[in-house]
Amino acid sequence: MGKYVVDASVGFKWFFPEEYDEQAEVLLTGSHTLLVPDLFYVEFANILWKHTQKKDIDEKVAKNILLSLASFTLQVTSDASLYRSAFEIASLSGCSAYDGLYLALAVREEAVFITADKRLVNQLSQGPLAKYICAVETFSHP
Repeated sequence: MGKYVVDASVGFKWFFPEEYDEQAEVLLTGSHTLLVPDLFYVEFANILWKHTQKKDIDEKVAKNILLSLASFTLQVTSDASLYRSAFEIASLSGCSAYDGLYLALAVREEAVFITADKRLVNQLSQGPLAKYICAVETFSHP
């Protein structure tokens, strides 16, 4: 069992076949605790919206996916409880405050932030936050 913070890039892989989707799906099995800030849902909806605009996904399918996502067991934390830490993390690391929000949750909960954002993982791989972040492609069931 593990505690993991996941972002929308990982959540999207739960619904669509794309690179490293099997690693993302492992997070849904077993007794993992999956943590997300409120922002997760807006980011997820934005990813779906972009794909509907490109006609990769039908809008009706996208709406059904949003309904399905609501049934997932995700432990949601208010952004309001994280935004100051997110700002500090962004200021110190150079990542965005959005990414800092996920990292702030991981630090607070002593969890690992799983993301498909390779650039972010590389950016933080040598600093003090490295132990809190993992690329989805390197995630393996503990």
